[in-house]
Amino acid sequence: MIRLPRRIARLYSSLRPKSFLPIAPYRSSKRTSPIANAETSTTEAPPRRPTWASRILDPSRSALNLLYSTAKFLLPLFLLTHLAWHYLFEIVSPLGASMLPTLYLSGQWVVLSKWYRRGRGVEVGDIVSISHPFILHEGAIKRVIGMPGDFVLAGTPGMSGVMVKVPRGHCWLGGDNQEWSRDSRYYGAVPLALVRGKVVSRFAPRGERIWFKNPLKKVEGVDEVG
Repeated sequence: MIRLPRRIARLYSSLRPKSFLPIAPYRSSKRTSPIANAETSTTEAPPRRPTWASRILDPSRSALNLLYSTAKFLLPLFLLTHLAWHYLFEIVSPLGASMLPTLYLSGQWVVLSKWYRRGRGVEVGDIVSISHPFILHEGAIKRVIGMPGDFVLAGTPGMSGVMVKVPRGHCWLGGDNQEWSRDSRYYGAVPLALVRGKVVSRFAPRGERIWFKNPLKKVEGVDEVG
């Protein structure tokens, strides 16, 4: 052990702070191998991100936060469903024999294209769904017989030869099964504003699916008729 001179020892003691206390670093008495540490670190699963369901059902959240989270999730879903149902497509299940053999009595579903709402783009020969002009909250599916300005038979073909002109903003409708159909022969021309959509497809639970196309073709090269 080396002893310093007294002068140097006094100078060193005067410069050294009195509150300084050497603290030895803490060392655990237990020894662990690096291999065990590596195994424990690899087996630990990464933290899972909370889902929207866990956030909503979290009991630590207040009722106001729960209501806000639920509305934040359901409101956009409701708006998207509403827009798609009213402006894109709609699925309905028609009943009745008025459109036999095109549509069954029951047990089928038809797809309506809402692009043709209010008669936009509808042509003679198309199958449309309308809000019933005399029965509230009821609908009907008929085939377009005449558009504004067309002349059509007012009654059943072969029974009446009276011709009428379809007024502006209206259409003339008829069922494919005329014996069991109540259509424009009974309640007259239907406003185009009542057209809910155009029937574009039919499918049944058995897996049958049919796409409807307009059976009429435009006549080319004819200027005048009659």
